[in-house]
Amino acid sequence: DSISVVQIRKEYDQWFSERMGSGCRLVFFPEKNSRPVDPNYRIGNEHVSLADGYPFLIIGEESLNNLNLKLSAPVPMNRFRPNMVFSGGKPYEEDTWRNFRIGENRFAGVKPCARCSIPTIDQDTGEMGKEPSATLSKYRRGEDGKVYFGQNVVALDHNKISIGQKIEIESYSG
Repeated sequence: DSISVVQIRKEYDQWFSERMGSGCRLVFFPEKNSRPVDPNYRIGNEHVSLADGYPFLIIGEESLNNLNLKLSAPVPMNRFRPNMVFSGGKPYEEDTWRNFRIGENRFAGVKPCARCSIPTIDQDTGEMGKEPSATLSKYRRGEDGKVYFGQNVVALDHNKISIGQKIEIESYSG
């Protein structure tokens, strides 16, 4: 997508650039900007700012545990950049969730998350490898050829959620 952002302050850019050893700019996405969620998967009038394509991504710890059993070196959850992580349940069960609640908030699972190459980058070294994508592609490839891990989600309510709140599944995808 092409989007418009606003630069914060040049001195912040300089600070980040010096530490990163590369030219950086610190920017934000103004609320007045419009970047709608893919109309094929919108429930209402959801928008996304600088996130990938959807406002939220949920992944179960058991999904990652199942993947890590297949890898020679386990990867951490933050490689996948989820907003929400839950414990318990079965591996990949989040793929089947359509409507669910966390506390007073209703959410809708709109589509499984097609993975890009970012999870193959070791965050400690900055080096790109083949895993976990190579392993995921063996058993998480869709009919469209994309590799999936996690569920893209939109919020139907916008109240606070907290660590430890119970997830209640209201319906499953067809």
